[in-house]
Amino acid sequence: MIFSSVIAGLHRAWSAKRMIAIYYVANLLCGMALALPLRSFLNTHIGTTLLGEALGGRVDMNIVADIINDHPDLFTTWSGLLWLVPAFYLFSNLFLSGGALSVFATEEKYSSTLFWSGAAKHFSRFVRLWLLALPLFGVLFLIMYLATGLTRLFFGPDPYQYITFWAGWARVGLFALAAALSYMYFDYARIYAVLHDEPLMRSVWWHGLKFTLRNIGQALLLVIALALLGVLVLGIYALVADRLATPSVLVVGALVALQQLYMMFRVFLKLAGFAAQAHFYHELSVAPPVVESISAEAARGFPEAFSAEPTAS
Repeated sequence: MIFSSVIAGLHRAWSAKRMIAIYYVANLLCGMALALPLRSFLNTHIGTTLLGEALGGRVDMNIVADIINDHPDLFTTWSGLLWLVPAFYLFSNLFLSGGALSVFATEEKYSSTLFWSGAAKHFSRFVRLWLLALPLFGVLFLIMYLATGLTRLFFGPDPYQYITFWAGWARVGLFALAAALSYMYFDYARIYAVLHDEPLMRSVWWHGLKFTLRNIGQALLLVIALALLGVLVLGIYALVADRLATPSVLVVGALVALQQLYMMFRVFLKLAGFAAQAHFYHELSVAPPVVESISAEAARGFPEAFSAEPTAS
């Protein structure tokens, strides 16, 4: 079921190329809102210096630290955007997810009418659902501090270095688990809201949590499968991008093009996740068995055959 859900998700996302373009443009606008002011600042202050040329190669954290220390006004100028852009990103993605799930959860072919009407219809509901989900998000992300607490409990406030090393990895793993659980139950709640047109978000919240806990093993494997695909492509991207570190116009242009292709893949994978989860939800939704369905159809078509008294042979 996991493999079939992943394949179905990839196929459905690939068939909705207009949706990929919509998501990509929304993400690109958010990126440009942060990148363009930063580019203007760097061009004004260090664009004509040797330090500016060094930015064309691999990232040197010493250079980044020097820029931050020498130009504290950078974050003063940028601080408003650091609040506004993530907020816009969050709410735009909540808005667009209503359209994407209206297509994937209903298993309809993509159309502009279905997508945009679904986005508008479910936006306020998804915002209310997100607000209801915030406390549970916070509780889940507190899980990662279990590693710190257990380390202090068993090894004291100053454990050996290797204990600290593995405790750090444990925190990373627990953080990933918390993110996966949050991602799963919020998505399944939205799928339920779209399929059942449920306006009461408390009921939707509870159903999403219940469905996730009931099927947590398979649901987690589905998320891990998609995450591993993303890590594989990220590794390929990193290997290629590492070769494009020469400060020349042609190489930088190739690197920018490669980055945008990778961002489009990330959008594609996000939509594939929606589609795969919708397919997984449909597979596990309780449907009448085939025999019962045939019997019900027969009873509706031939009521007299099912209402007649049995005859003795």
